[in-house]
Amino acid sequence: MVHINLAVPTSSPDDRGIPHTLEHLVFKGSQRYPKPGTLQEAAARLGTTDLNAFTVHHCTVYILTAAGTGATFSLLPILLDHVLHPLLSDDNFVTEVYHVKPDGNGGGVVYSEMLSKYMNASYICRRFMEKYLSPPDSPFHYNHGGDTDVIPALTNHDIIEYHRRYYDPRFMVCTITG
Repeated sequence: MVHINLAVPTSSPDDRGIPHTLEHLVFKGSQRYPKPGTLQEAAARLGTTDLNAFTVHHCTVYILTAAGTGATFSLLPILLDHVLHPLLSDDNFVTEVYHVKPDGNGGGVVYSEMLSKYMNASYICRRFMEKYLSPPDSPFHYNHGGDTDVIPALTNHDIIEYHRRYYDPRFMVCTITG
C-alpha cells in the first residue's frame, strides 16, 4: 500500500467555514478533469482504498491510499489538478455549501454537516472554549468547519480568493509512504 497525504496550510479568517467548504469543492472537478466524479471514478477503477480529506484548525489534508505505486502515481496528477485547479463553480457552491430549500430551511452538504455537529453538546462546549480561550490570531479562535449562523454569508468569490491565497504549492507538504 502506498499512502499520500497532501497538506495545505489553511487557517480560518472567520467563522464561515471557508477551509472546510473548499475541501468539499475540490472534489467537484478541476480544470483538466471538469466532470464531477472523475477523481473518484479513477480511484475506484485503480483499486484505491482511501480517497478523502479532512480540515482541522491549521490545515486541510487530502488523503490517497492505493495498492502499489502504479495506481498511486496514476492518480496523483488527477488529485493535484483538483487541489491546485478546482473548478469552483457557482452551481457546485450552491449544492455543496448552502441554499434555501423549498420548505424554507437551509440546505447544502457543508451547512447540513455543521448543523448536525451543533446538535452535539460536547461539540458546542468545545467550540465555546476554543473561541473564548483563544486570541483572534490563534487558529483555534475561528470555526474552520463553519458556524451555521454565518455559513449563509459565504460566497463562491470568497472561496476563489481563499484558494488563490492559500493553495500555493510552495507552502504545501506532500508525504508519500509505503
